[in-house]
Amino acid sequence: MFIGVGVTIAAFYYYNNPVEGESCHIQKENNVAAFVMYGSYFYLFLQFFLARYFKVRVNADSDKKKKVA
Repeated sequence: MFIGVGVTIAAFYYYNNPVEGESCHIQKENNVAAFVMYGSYFYLFLQFFLARYFKVRVNADSDKKKKVA
C-alpha cells in the first residue's frame, strides 16, 4: 500500500510539474482512480488500527464471572 501511495504521489507531481522537453504519459483519470482507491484503503486501515489498538476494551473475564456466579 505504501509503495502504491508513493508511486501515485510521484505521478501526480510529475503530471503537474513536467520536466522541460518531456511530456507526461500518465493519464489524469488513472491517477484520480488510484488516489481514490488508495485513499479508501488508507481510511479502512486507519479505522481498523484505531479500533484495534486505541479503543477501551471491556474485560471479558469479569463479564463471564458475573454471569456464572
